[in-house]
Amino acid sequence: MITRKLAAIALCLGIATSFAPSISFAAEDHIAEAIEHAEAATNNGRQGRTEVFVEQVQIAVQHAEAADAENANPLAKAAIRDLKAGIELAKAGKLDNAIASTDIALGHLAHAK
Repeated sequence: MITRKLAAIALCLGIATSFAPSISFAAEDHIAEAIEHAEAATNNGRQGRTEVFVEQVQIAVQHAEAADAENANPLAKAAIRDLKAGIELAKAGKLDNAIASTDIALGHLAHAK
């Protein structure tokens, strides 16, 4: 017969392992969201929509930072750096360079998955 202590331990382990995969999925979800917004930004940038480009890249940065906070990743850090550079370039009127920087960030994010 299973003792109460053994049953409690088994229950705790079962609960703990059921939450473990969701932790890693959360970081992947943020990476996926960052990619989605960065792609939307580049599409808008290619259409000359600088303000929308900046807004979308800022959202991508937030998701990349959240992913990096949940699971530190040098590729996410590189993507954040390039995304922020894209924002600054766009604000300086260098939209083509901003798009290029965001495209580089997309490469980092794709490998960070």
